[in-house]
Amino acid sequence: MNIRQVITTAAIFCCLLVGTTNIATAAPLRSFTVQQFNKVFEKFVGLDVRVIGRKSLASTREIGLLHCEVRFKSRRLMEKLSRDVAKVQIDGRVVREGNRYVVYISAVKTLPSDEEEFQLRKRRLNEKSLEGWYELGEWATGQGTFYQDDKMSMLGREAHAQGIAIERAAARGKDAVRLKKLAAKAETYGLLPALQENLLFEAFVLMRDQAKSVADLGVAISEAATELPGSEIPLPQPQPKLRKQYKADPQTSYEGASATQRTLLHRILMSDLILARLQDQLDKNFENGFQIADLIDREIPEFRDLAQEYRDQSLKARTEQVATLSRADILDLQKHYDDQQQPDKGREVVEAWLEHRRNRLDEQDTEGLLNLSEEYVTMLNRPERATDLLLTAAERNPGNERIEAKLGRLGYQLQNGKWRAPRGGDEQDESDIERAMREGRPVLKMTATQLRKAMASEPAKILRIASQGQVDEFWLYGDSTGSQLAVRLSRRDGSPEAKVTAIGQVKLTP
Repeated sequence: MNIRQVITTAAIFCCLLVGTTNIATAAPLRSFTVQQFNKVFEKFVGLDVRVIGRKSLASTREIGLLHCEVRFKSRRLMEKLSRDVAKVQIDGRVVREGNRYVVYISAVKTLPSDEEEFQLRKRRLNEKSLEGWYELGEWATGQGTFYQDDKMSMLGREAHAQGIAIERAAARGKDAVRLKKLAAKAETYGLLPALQENLLFEAFVLMRDQAKSVADLGVAISEAATELPGSEIPLPQPQPKLRKQYKADPQTSYEGASATQRTLLHRILMSDLILARLQDQLDKNFENGFQIADLIDREIPEFRDLAQEYRDQSLKARTEQVATLSRADILDLQKHYDDQQQPDKGREVVEAWLEHRRNRLDEQDTEGLLNLSEEYVTMLNRPERATDLLLTAAERNPGNERIEAKLGRLGYQLQNGKWRAPRGGDEQDESDIERAMREGRPVLKMTATQLRKAMASEPAKILRIASQGQVDEFWLYGDSTGSQLAVRLSRRDGSPEAKVTAIGQVKLTP
């Protein structure tokens, strides 16, 4: 090979060598945070790397990175870093020296501190960039955890809270499931319990509003019982002011409430959910009003007044249907009135039912009259009404042995074709009352039923006065413009029927 060839070959080789060096120098370095580098440095022996971390020490020959397991040295003197420098970027090659690993520094660059970097990243973020806020939160939280830096941990929570606020705004009024997931996410991020509670409360209010069935409400009730503390405990005292605020704006009232008030609001919301479920099961005509009322008393005693209203509505509805009810239904209805401390109402219902049966009886239905007379005794303890029926039956069916036998057992005697009542110790002779009834006039001790038969018309007006242990009624007959016949009927507690106790004439002034 001649000189020219040698020179040419050498030149080509040098060019190749220089080109290779330039390519190697231009190749991007693998960049690591200290926490990342600690896990992989053994794999990068002989390779150039870039490590970013917080400065722990600095001299003209060495730089220390906080919590890093590898030392960073320089083969030549360096300019010593200022004490104000908190964070650096170091480029260098990883070398193993015995049992230790060293990065020999090739370049050093100062960086903004973590707090400064947080603010820079935050300013560059779009306010509505959900992923951006979560990424910033993850980075800041990671720095805070690794360096045990409370300020960075706080900034991480701030970024996470902003991300949750964006998601919450998107889910508000639409997606209860997403709101509940956000509450769990807030707990994972270590955010304030108050935020988790706000999200859960908002979710359950939305579940209540969006429920389409009893099953939906059942799910909400079951989940609220485990996730809203105090929601299963009835309110010890009525909370009219707090309930009014809740009704006006559930979320605003909750977010402005104290811890104690929040527990009360949990119960108010739960009682709303339970009430909505029970109302969905309530028949339109209140047929199951008593069952629903009993459930209200047991599950949400705060609504006892409403439970009583349902009972009253149920009684009213059933009373209006008295003609269609069976004997068992009537007795059950009477018992309900007795339980509600309204025994007079119960008796009125039974009497209306018996009167309906009486009006429907055929005149020749002796068996029906006999049975009905028994019912007046067994259901109302009204033997005088039973006797009236028997006397009516005797008039319609003279000579009927069963009717005559029953009247005989009651002490009645047949005289000159007329049944005469037995004489009682302090009772007026029944014939006097019968005579007055035939003549169409009232007499003392006449029952209300007998008075109606005697007068053959309803009174123009009835006045009622109730006093302790007694009810007085004044039945007024005649034209209100002139003098009127006034009959007073009195009934004491336990008496089967009111009786005439006074008769007179009155003139009412307009």
